[in-house]
Amino acid sequence: MLNKVNREIPDEFLKNGKEVYQGKFYMEGKYVKKAAPRTKIFEKPIDSKLCSSIREACEKCGAKDGITISFHSELKNGDYVMSMVTKILIEEIGLKDITIAASSLGDAQDLTISSKKSPTSISGR
Repeated sequence: MLNKVNREIPDEFLKNGKEVYQGKFYMEGKYVKKAAPRTKIFEKPIDSKLCSSIREACEKCGAKDGITISFHSELKNGDYVMSMVTKILIEEIGLKDITIAASSLGDAQDLTISSKKSPTSISGR
């Protein structure tokens, strides 16, 4: 049998549900059985996941009261991303009862600590 790039594939290789290569995006939208739950394949780049601001990213991910947000930084004293995100979530969007699951905290998170003075409850994990 010929595959999508016109190479002959012997039938003996096409057993147990195996198929020849049928081109890019052939599996788009098909369901596959894995050891984990059934998942749908998305290969085609439909939309960009880039956002123009941290606030837009927070809104698109469905941030709401009681959310747990996770951060990881490999920099020695952390970076300012966690502080920027928590400031937007608390001060601009007005979320409450946020749990922060950070792999490490450093001097860069001083802004987050100052946000604890607001009526919003922030807990760490």
